Amino acid sequence: MRRITESVRRRHGPLALVALVCGLLGGLGGAASGAGSVGGRIPLVRIGLAPEAAEVRIGARGDWFLGVLGAPSRPTRIPATETWILRAESGRLVVIDAGGRRRGTTPDTVFAFPDDLERGPLLCGDQSYRGEFLAWAVGDRVTLVDAVDLESYVAAVLPLELGPQPASREAALRAQAIAARSYTLSMMGRWADRGFDLLPTVEDQVYGGLAAERPGCTTAVEETRGLVGVDAAGPIRAFYSSTCGGHTASPEEVWKRPSAPYLKGVRDLSGDTEHSFCSGSPFFRWKEEWTGAQFESLVRSGLDRARPGWDQKKHGRLTGVSLAGKSGSQRAAPLRVSFQHGRVDLAGDEVRWVVRRPGGEGLRSALLTSVQMTRRKGLVTQVRIAGQGYGHGVGMCQFGAMGMAEAGYTHEQIFRFYYRGAGLHRYY
Repeated sequence: MRRITESVRRRHGPLALVALVCGLLGGLGGAASGAGSVGGRIPLVRIGLAPEAAEVRIGARGDWFLGVLGAPSRPTRIPATETWILRAESGRLVVIDAGGRRRGTTPDTVFAFPDDLERGPLLCGDQSYRGEFLAWAVGDRVTLVDAVDLESYVAAVLPLELGPQPASREAALRAQAIAARSYTLSMMGRWADRGFDLLPTVEDQVYGGLAAERPGCTTAVEETRGLVGVDAAGPIRAFYSSTCGGHTASPEEVWKRPSAPYLKGVRDLSGDTEHSFCSGSPFFRWKEEWTGAQFESLVRSGLDRARPGWDQKKHGRLTGVSLAGKSGSQRAAPLRVSFQHGRVDLAGDEVRWVVRRPGGEGLRSALLTSVQMTRRKGLVTQVRIAGQGYGHGVGMCQFGAMGMAEAGYTHEQIFRFYYRGAGLHRYY
């Protein structure tokens, strides 16, 4: 990772200037960052670490600096032992030092950067992050952003989205690095109205900062440095999920969104294999069972969240659950939930979030192989569902990528298998 950060330092200059550039591009207004970069420059990504938080506590493992963008005064140097607090009052950021003293307020963007990027990275709470921070007030809330180079960002995503792997699966790690990099570039500015590019959660990609980095994952990032999946429009939206269950899905099936040729559903096997590449996943096949009362309660709660205007009293008690049809990738289309006075048809990802497992977690997949129930006096008393896969199923299947790697496929072959028709381009 030192090679990546040193390269960024050479290309972008002092970190304070990086903050200035990011602030001018995004800051409070949130204009989108560039969707990519050619000619050798690594793009910067703004991650919304704390979007509209009550307060944030920032510091560093070494000395660090805090300043206001556009202010004539030099940034304040702060010792490594000190954690400062940022709060907001009526659209102004309030800066409170380690002693609890208010050091000032500003309607402008504040930036922080470490004195030594490698040995003294910034802290948000007790988590370390590469890059530097930008912060501003949104009413009485604070937004904190980590402005970090794309390669360092991907190195802190890969361990959480796929995790360290044995040597036999290194090609899957490299394919995942390309997918994560491609997704990032294609989604830059997604949250531009909030002043950043991506969230550090499953809403986009899970980003854990410096503590998440692992040597094998960093190696995969460095070995694929700058490599991005592309089509005629630019970087592709390289969606991925844990286990496709034997067939990936298209966005039309899952989210009712227009698809792209590279995101069409594909069978998760080749002509010379007998089993799906993801058949080694612990979630390839699964079963769940509920009492009728459990299932009804969970579905009612799920419909309250997913469908505004859903009227529990109007529909009455649960009388049936059935698999009324299947999509091209064999996902429920729809799963029909019947009540005394009407029915609700669920399809795509809605199946996973309306139908919850007995513990309250979302159903693993919408690829259902069996739906059975028992009834007494017209009401459902038990529901049993069997299915395959884990996640939305669009794009690359992560366990499938591992299976392909173990079968001897390269990272380019894995990537092209799941994103049919997409090219590979080295952006820098």
